[in-house]
Order: sequence, then C-alpha cells, then structure tokens
Amino acid sequence: MRLFRVLASCFLFVASLAAGWPDLSSPPPEAGGGEEDAAVIVGIEDYVFVDDVLGARANAEDWYRYLTRTRRVPPGRIVLLRDHEGTDAQIRQAVHRAVSMVESKGTLWFLYIGHGAPAKDGKDGLLVGADAQQSAVGIYSRSVARSEIVALLAEGKQANAVMMLDSCFSGKTAGGSLAPDLQPLVPTYAIAATKGVTVFTGAASDQFAGPLPGVRRPAYSYLLLGALRGWGDKNGDGQVTAREASDYAKEALLATLRDRIQEPQLEGAETDFVLANATEAGPDLIELALGKTASAPLIEEIQVSAPEESSPPELAPAEEKML
Repeated sequence: MRLFRVLASCFLFVASLAAGWPDLSSPPPEAGGGEEDAAVIVGIEDYVFVDDVLGARANAEDWYRYLTRTRRVPPGRIVLLRDHEGTDAQIRQAVHRAVSMVESKGTLWFLYIGHGAPAKDGKDGLLVGADAQQSAVGIYSRSVARSEIVALLAEGKQANAVMMLDSCFSGKTAGGSLAPDLQPLVPTYAIAATKGVTVFTGAASDQFAGPLPGVRRPAYSYLLLGALRGWGDKNGDGQVTAREASDYAKEALLATLRDRIQEPQLEGAETDFVLANATEAGPDLIELALGKTASAPLIEEIQVSAPEESSPPELAPAEEKML
C-alpha cells in the first residue's frame, strides 16, 4: 500500500509537469497601482463537514502575494481568511473592514475560493462558510449571500470594486451534491448590475466550477490570476482589462477541459477598466489541450483511489514575454 502511494505521488508529479501549468507562487516584479486598494481574500480548502476544495488555500495565498508584492496593496488593508477562518461571521467582518479602508482612487477586491450553493428561494447564490454542516439547513444558516456582499462592496468610496467567486451555485461538487435537499437555483438567476461592482463568477448557474486539468487547483481563480500577470493581454498593449481577464479564463477552460463544461460569467456595468499592467506570457493552451487527453485518465484514477494521501503536484515555472 505504501508503494502504491509513492507511485501515485510520482505519477501525479510527472502528469503535472506534462500539463505545463505555471507556478504562480512567485509573483511578478513590483508594478504598483494598488496603494489605495483594500482586499478580502477567502480560500477554504479544509471544510469541517462538507467536501474539501483541494488547492483553494494555495490559490488564495498566490493572490495575496500578487496583491501585496506586485500590485503593492498595503498588507494592513488585506484580510486573508483560510480554511477554518472563513466562517460567515468572519467574512462579513472582513468585508466591513475593507470597505472602511479603501481609498477613493483605489480598487476594492473580494476574492472567494470555496463552495457555493443555491439560496433557499433559488434566487441567489450562497458563499458556504467553513463550518457549514452538510445539510440544507446547515448551509443556509452558515453561509453569506452573494447579493449581501455585492451590496456591502457598493457602499465603499472606491473607484472600482472587483468580486471574484471561484465557486458555483448549482450545489454540485466533484463527488456529487454538496448537501441533500438544496433548493435548485433558478436557471436565469443573475444579480442586477450594481454600479461600480464587477463580478467574476467561475461557472454558469447550473454548472460545476472545478479544478485545472491534471492539477488539483481550482481552475478559475488560478486562470484569472494568470490573466492579471499578462496572460490575458489579448491586444498586446501591456494592459489587462476586466473583460480581457474574463475572456482569457473562459478561452483557457474551453480549450483544455474535457470532462465538463465550465463557462465563467462576467457581470457589471463597466468591464473595460484596466485591472493590471503586465506582460508575462501565458502557457501554451494548444499544448495543454493536446496533453490533457493522455494524462486525464491517470489523474482521475489516482485521485479516486487515494485522495487523502496524495499531495498536490508542483507546477511548472512561468515564462516571461520577450520585450
């Protein structure tokens, strides 16, 4: 059994190298622009009662490094909630704090990586708290409504507010349903555009927001961060707009996913404002698409057989564009 675990880890590592997804833990050089920003980052990998979200904590930490070291957001204006810290009460408290600290020319960031679920009436989405029990009542009582966060963000004096939700609101997980008896989400559900708040969501209302192909990392938050590093600069002007970032994540998922349909959503009255000045080259999506077919069966088989013992694979180094 021990030999199997060692071999499984080796296979995962080799498959991850073949997949070619760059490691984002080393942020790009300082670019600035975030000196007046404030942020809340929530990454819940280890849920107390419901299925874990593998890689959520690491993605959240990569976002933290990017905002502080590259964008130069003051660390005192960022609240990072990981695993058990991500309760509904602490999320609300963190948002209130960030709203009070952001400055008039800054951007207010709310980044959530974890489970989502449909609200009781099926007309809203819930951000599931770390200690929510695996029942409809438990989730309804220990989660935060998406509309509540949007309303709080709109109260700030910032120039722009960005809400990124790497979650889905269908109540689905990799293993099936998040909890029994959840009210289905109304298929046409969408929050009306709120002035100054741009919302990035990892999947459509009836879809599952899952991991990158071949790597146990939530796909959407990883790809959006990559987009802001320069991968999403479609027109080559050295700037990445909200629309470009969203389009890049959608294109990357369409190109590389084979086991599900995941279509990210972008909502907001304004989507053409600049989110980053960056020139980093992204991974080769064509090669990633070609490599997915060979590595997927092995990854799926290992994850099902021994998910509790295998460690997440390392990621390949990022590349820089030639200036």
